[in-house]
Amino acid sequence: MSKILIKPTDKLDKTELLTYVESLGSSIKNNGSTLKKGVIVTRYDIKSNDALQRHQVITEVCRKLDTLNIAYEVQE
Repeated sequence: MSKILIKPTDKLDKTELLTYVESLGSSIKNNGSTLKKGVIVTRYDIKSNDALQRHQVITEVCRKLDTLNIAYEVQE
């Protein structure tokens, strides 16, 4: 579990989500945007000290997305 693909939605404020990830103790790096099937996809890399912390951050982000009722897919 190392990637989260968030489905396009107007219900999600990217800045709020990125601030939340940083509050969990990780840093974020914008890894560029691409156009896929007519939708702009922006990729962010979450940097953390170890694999366990990264797993915890991804788990917490999934919980937040569940709470906000936002569709997502965990990859890898």
